[in-house]
Amino acid sequence: MVLLALPVFVIFWLPGVWVCLVVMLFLYHSYINESNYLDVVKQFYRVGHYKYIAYSYIAYLAFSIISILFFSSPLQSIDNACIFLIWLAVSPLMAILKPSSYALGYGCLAAVVMASLMAAIQFHFLKIDRPYGTYGAVFPGTGAIKFGDVSLLTGILAYILLSENNLRLLGALGASLGFMVCLYAGARGGMFAVLLCVLVWYCFIKTQKIAIRNIFIAIFFVGFIIFILNMLTDNHILSRVRVTMIEFLNINKNNFSTSIGTRFQMWRAAVIIFENNPVFGVGLNNFDDALLALYKQHSVPRSIIIYSHAHNEYLCALATGGIVGFTITLSLFFLPMSFFKTNYHESVWAKSGFWGVCLIVFFALTDCVFDRRMTVMTFIVLISICISGNMSKNNMATLKNRQAAP
Repeated sequence: MVLLALPVFVIFWLPGVWVCLVVMLFLYHSYINESNYLDVVKQFYRVGHYKYIAYSYIAYLAFSIISILFFSSPLQSIDNACIFLIWLAVSPLMAILKPSSYALGYGCLAAVVMASLMAAIQFHFLKIDRPYGTYGAVFPGTGAIKFGDVSLLTGILAYILLSENNLRLLGALGASLGFMVCLYAGARGGMFAVLLCVLVWYCFIKTQKIAIRNIFIAIFFVGFIIFILNMLTDNHILSRVRVTMIEFLNINKNNFSTSIGTRFQMWRAAVIIFENNPVFGVGLNNFDDALLALYKQHSVPRSIIIYSHAHNEYLCALATGGIVGFTITLSLFFLPMSFFKTNYHESVWAKSGFWGVCLIVFFALTDCVFDRRMTVMTFIVLISICISGNMSKNNMATLKNRQAAP
């Protein structure tokens, strides 16, 4: 039940995620009182890749403290690192409970069904041009991007988890609904991330030749979804494509007053900030202050100073953390991916974790993923659950035998 609820809470009610954590700890406490597994838990904490991921999160915590003490970053800058460490620390405990990929798959499916219904209601009945779910609309499109990205990620996880449990059609439904929510929300970065994931899969992951028929079926299916949704939304989807093309043409004419043009201006500003502060940056969550300083120097236009990040996690890490912060940010992404890649073909948990993090890595090219609580929670809950499932599947028998050995 906890795994069924987690994906729904991630999308709709973040306090529920912490309720799930407390419930899991309670279940673990009851289990440990009945079973002598303390030595097994200790062994889990010594697993190689797990330790390295923990080290990167500890480094993130240390850098957050340095940023607060020496760069006047707000106290909330420590929040993400604390959340990461709390959830990572309980992964070995959750492994003892043997999490079910079947249950999590159904939870992801339920979450994306609810997200698609909410997107349809907001668009067709509430007349919200870009549905944002419960993620709010502080800036135009910001909540919609997060809502579309997280829904797309949840749908793809539903496909991976349910397909491995011989429920491919249900999984395909989840992926389709996630894609539809992404289209409703106009999350162009999410669709771009999917294309990059397909490229990664084709170049580095696939182990056998793909039948031409399957390629045509996939293209037809995606095209069919876009066609139907475009009809239901009175050409809203195609108009979004046209707007994107016009924005790129305007950039070619040195017109940066569009959405994409504003992103280019923020990316340029992030590079300037990094060049002025190459080692430690300007401090976590100080990007907006640095932007204002550049505006006063007439280095950036007034239109971008309302933003608190660079709409690119990597450039934002360079600007606010310098080389040190950028290196830590890369470790947050790529160490978990390397952990999941080691037994990608043997474990559905590893496969889910790999593609979940891979999607977030590509989301981060066009948006910041650590600036809002919902994407932070999505990132760490995904990693924590998949690590615990992977540990349980691959190491439980070995550790039991080691415990029983004289």
